[in-house]
Amino acid sequence: MAVQVIPDVVQAIIERLEAESAITTLTGSRISRVMRSTWAMPTHAITIRLVGDGGGDDYESGRLRSRLDIECYGPTPEQALLVWRTMHPYLVPNRGSGRKVAFKQSGCRIDNIVKEGGPGELIDDTTNYPFVLATYIVNWLELPV
Repeated sequence: MAVQVIPDVVQAIIERLEAESAITTLTGSRISRVMRSTWAMPTHAITIRLVGDGGGDDYESGRLRSRLDIECYGPTPEQALLVWRTMHPYLVPNRGSGRKVAFKQSGCRIDNIVKEGGPGELIDDTTNYPFVLATYIVNWLELPV
């Protein structure tokens, strides 16, 4: 029996953000797992890293939880915060907006996204680029192939 590879929840979130023109107007194609050497920094960019399982996985039912760190970069601290303020409502819709959190992307069904921590305004120690860090817990399911 062939083993199915677990879907990539980070890629699902990246594709979700790339589909939103309000975000890509700021970032262009600079949404990735890591800062790319081809990016002319400092500019607007988003990096997303899987940093843990979020606890509470239920493999019997197929429900998974992942913890993600999302870093929003900008040429100034204010611009980095603007990237986060623009991105956040697409992951965690404002109450009363009528938009749903749940979506299907890259072999995943995202059921819920909850901000765990942040936003925190920081400066990268190596590059001196300002960024905003926020942590999210994503509840998701593998979609059948």
